[in-house]
Amino acid sequence: MAKINKGVPVKTAKQSKLTAILLTVCLVFTLVLIAGCGKTAQSSGGKGSSGGNNGGYTQPTPPTEPPVLPTAKLIGIGVTDYRAEYPLGMAFSTGNIIITGIYDTGETAIVNHWAEYDFSNYNKNVIGNYIIRASVIVPNERDIFTTSFTVKVTNKAVVDIELNTNNVKKEYIETNDLSVTGMIITLIYSNGDRETISNADTILSYCSPKSRLPAGTRTITVKIPGIDITRTFDVSVEPERVVKIEVDYDPDTTQFRTTYYQGEKLNLRYGGILCTYNSGRVYGDNPYFGSDRLNADPPHETVLNTLGNQTVTVSLKTDSSVYTTFNITVNPR
Repeated sequence: MAKINKGVPVKTAKQSKLTAILLTVCLVFTLVLIAGCGKTAQSSGGKGSSGGNNGGYTQPTPPTEPPVLPTAKLIGIGVTDYRAEYPLGMAFSTGNIIITGIYDTGETAIVNHWAEYDFSNYNKNVIGNYIIRASVIVPNERDIFTTSFTVKVTNKAVVDIELNTNNVKKEYIETNDLSVTGMIITLIYSNGDRETISNADTILSYCSPKSRLPAGTRTITVKIPGIDITRTFDVSVEPERVVKIEVDYDPDTTQFRTTYYQGEKLNLRYGGILCTYNSGRVYGDNPYFGSDRLNADPPHETVLNTLGNQTVTVSLKTDSSVYTTFNITVNPR
């Protein structure tokens, strides 16, 4: 028989298992917090700024589609992928920060959609270390989980910005959105250091205009928040135009008629005419409604007196070389 020391409780198998689980959870939590310290990521546009020193407090933005999270209970959070150093004058940014939730089952999940940030003490104009706090409040629960990390405003300043747009799309069609995939931004600091930014989402946040580009030669301006240096590059935007016309014969979408009796009027009222643009957009049009795009020959409501097969032509008013034809049959009464 094993000897038992007096005053020392004997753990049951169930208690030992519970202790092992708790130790595992604590270990995971500690590793996540350690991984978050000092990890640097490229910044995107800051949010939640207040005043000239960029001090502020951000509220979470609900996601369009909430992520699937574990059904277990949240017991802690950790932070990773934040920018640890900021040059003098650069605004603090929550871009790229990842808040990881740790659950009592040992599972982890990103919980950024619940995160709030307090950076009210951050001053972009004063060199030093600043503690940033991140909090997570789980809906329908009273628990608040908080963690913090330190960022540093250094004495080096951005003195120049270089854009490499060699591999960036330069030709667009009207209404297209800007794409900066392949662009590289290089920040040059006063001490000679160089920093590259290549994340397309981050770079796009610095650009304007960026959506539904109008026709013509457009100058895109690149401006990083907190840095008083701008750079530009030009793109060419072709006007949107119809390149194809076709008839929609689908009975589910149109009541298109191809058979008439002598003396009836040609009815294009329900004719599904589809216009395809060089942008890829497809638009339903109809010559009956006095479209500014299309001509019909013969026109809508022409009295059909000639028996047999006839051809109807629908063409662009601005370019008759873009057209389509379809046949109708006129039968005797």
